[in-house]
Amino acid sequence: MVRDQEVTRGSLLRPDIDPMALDSYLCDAVKAAKAARPGAVQDPQTWPCPHWADSDFVFAPSTTPDKIGGLTFLFDPYVIGPYVEGEYEVTVPQAQVRWALSPLISDQFAGAPKAAAGGG
Repeated sequence: MVRDQEVTRGSLLRPDIDPMALDSYLCDAVKAAKAARPGAVQDPQTWPCPHWADSDFVFAPSTTPDKIGGLTFLFDPYVIGPYVEGEYEVTVPQAQVRWALSPLISDQFAGAPKAAAGGG
């Protein structure tokens, strides 16, 4: 289990994967989070879609015990919207990125991300 180990971004993906291929999944998750937030700026012309390779993330707990359900990306204010929108945490389910994971770690991923305490 990776719980007690640091996993580098480079060891997370298969070596032949272009991280930019994952950008659309992250952008879709950001769009969904913005759509769910009242008053958020929806126009992607006014905020850039983040790049997977430049974004900080943590492993999301899974609905399957002792597994990772996805990647939760953490964004400070101003990164994907005006400061007034505040911070964002968006989760990309493991099912969307599993194809890109290194065989050395892919067995640690299963299930769906657990809902955050308090609904989000």
